Amino acid sequence: MSFRAMTLQHQELPWTWPLQLGNGVPMLRARTIITAIDSRGHEHQAELAPCPGVHPETLGDACRLWQSTCAPRLLSQSLVLNPWQWTRPYFGLIELPATPLRSVQTAVEQLLLSWAQSQSPEVFSLADTMTLEGSALLALQADRETSWQEFLQLWDQGFRIFKCKVGRLPALHEFNCLQRMTQHGQGLLQLRLDANRGMSSQDAAFWKNHSQGLPIVYWEEAAGFYPQALDETLWDSHETIPAALAWILKPSRLSLSHTVHLLQKAAAENIPCVLSNAFDSGLSLRCSAWIYAAFCKNPQPLGFGTARFLPDDAWQSESWGASQVLVPGTPFAMRENRG
Repeated sequence: MSFRAMTLQHQELPWTWPLQLGNGVPMLRARTIITAIDSRGHEHQAELAPCPGVHPETLGDACRLWQSTCAPRLLSQSLVLNPWQWTRPYFGLIELPATPLRSVQTAVEQLLLSWAQSQSPEVFSLADTMTLEGSALLALQADRETSWQEFLQLWDQGFRIFKCKVGRLPALHEFNCLQRMTQHGQGLLQLRLDANRGMSSQDAAFWKNHSQGLPIVYWEEAAGFYPQALDETLWDSHETIPAALAWILKPSRLSLSHTVHLLQKAAAENIPCVLSNAFDSGLSLRCSAWIYAAFCKNPQPLGFGTARFLPDDAWQSESWGASQVLVPGTPFAMRENRG
C-alpha cells in the first residue's frame, strides 16, 4: 500500500481583522493544501501552514522541503500499518531527515494518520465520542470600549475562560480592562494570560504587583510569573522541563508524534495539558483534536479561540473523525443554561 498521486494547492485565507503575528501584520493566512491519493483510491489531505511568530520556518521553506524530500519518499515507499509507533517521528512508518521543519513533519503525519484511519478504522477510532469545550481568545485593544464590547459578545455566547495577551499596551490600561471583566464575571470568569516577550521590566514589575486580584488560572510561558504554564518553546530545549501548573501543546508546532509523547508523559506525571494551535485552519484543528481526545487523560477547555479569526475555514474539513470528536461552537456554559 502506498500513495500513488499527490497535488499541492496554495491558499490564502482572509482574517476577520488584521492580526499581529511575529514582527508583521499579514493580511492573509497562507497555507498549502496537500491532497494525496492512495493505491485504493482513497483521498487524504494535510496542510503546510507554518505561522509567523510561531514557526521559525516560512511557508516557502516548508514547500521546498516537501517537494524535494517528503513527496518523493511518500510516493516511492510502500507503507505497512504494523508496527505503528505513536511517539516515533512519522509513527515509525517511513525514514525521513531526523530534524525536519516541524510544520513539514506535522503534514506528513497528518497524511499517515488519515491513511491509517482508512486502512483500519476499528483500530484508529475512539472508544466513545468525545465532546471538547473551547475557550475564547480576546485581543485587548487600545480602544477600551472596543475591548469591552468584544468581551461582552463572547461572554453572552457562553464563554467563561478567556485567553488574553498582555504587555503590548500600557500595563495599567490592560489591567483596567481585565479588572472590569473580572467584576462582570462575578466569580465565573477564568483568565489564561500570555505575557508578551517584549514586555518592559517596568511593566513586568507592575503585573507581579497587581495580578493577585485577578482570576488568573495561569501565565502561559511567562518566566517569573506564577502560576505558570509552559508552551512549546520549552519543548525545543533538551533541558529538564521546569515545574508548571499545565502544559500548552500546539501539535502543528510540535508534530503529532511528539504531541502524543508529551501527552503520555503528562498523564504519567499528572499534569493537565491544554490543546492550543497556531492559528490553524479546520483541517489541522480537527486532526489535533482527534490526537488530544485519544491521548489526553485530563481534558481541559481547548485553546481553539483562534478559530474565529478565520471564520471562512474554521471547521470546513470533514476529515479526522468528525463524528468522534465534537468541538461545539457554543460553550458548555451556554448549552447548560439553555437546558
